Amino acid sequence: MKTPAGIPVIVADDHPIFRSGLRDVLHGSVRYHVVAECADGVEAWNAIRAFNPTVALLDIEMPGMSGLDVAERIVREGGETLVVLLTMHDEREAVERARDLGVLGYILKDDAVTDLIHCLDAVVNGALYISPALRCRKPQLRYPETDRPESDGFRSLTATERRVLRLIAQSRSSAQIAEEMYISIRTVQHHRENISRKLGISGANALVRYAVENKYFFQ
Repeated sequence: MKTPAGIPVIVADDHPIFRSGLRDVLHGSVRYHVVAECADGVEAWNAIRAFNPTVALLDIEMPGMSGLDVAERIVREGGETLVVLLTMHDEREAVERARDLGVLGYILKDDAVTDLIHCLDAVVNGALYISPALRCRKPQLRYPETDRPESDGFRSLTATERRVLRLIAQSRSSAQIAEEMYISIRTVQHHRENISRKLGISGANALVRYAVENKYFFQ
């Protein structure tokens, strides 16, 4: 059986009309394919496990599990699905938690139709995206708009590795990172080795120095 072409995406929102609108936008693009639609966070998590989509569009305030809860579960389970959060609000706390979880996209629902494809194009290429309307309302919530340098291997880092690098830039020790991410110190060390290899750096303090010097790109 022939499968539809395009990057696999799941859409999760508890409002069926809004969910249908997102589906229509995605179906209008040749680059993306909706593999599942979900009405709550539990359905979204089950769909992520079943389909392993490249991107999950998650309502930040779904019943069962919030979009942030699903994003945290992805990180905890070592998943590679990229997350784009959909929200009616521009709360600083939610954006900061999303950033700490390695979420790359944050879209205001009012602008979802116009922002969605731009956001997905950025996210699947390893870039951060936040709705322009949110950046205008509260500049302090702004994600870096400059893309990461191509030559340093940023695009090859997984969501989990990006989170480890972000915590390193915040002067967290391996033990602290392990505790915060609910993983073992050995797993943290494995991530550090993989990050260093992908970025092409070596030396006892090279990764820490790199994280601090380039933290603008992932704060």
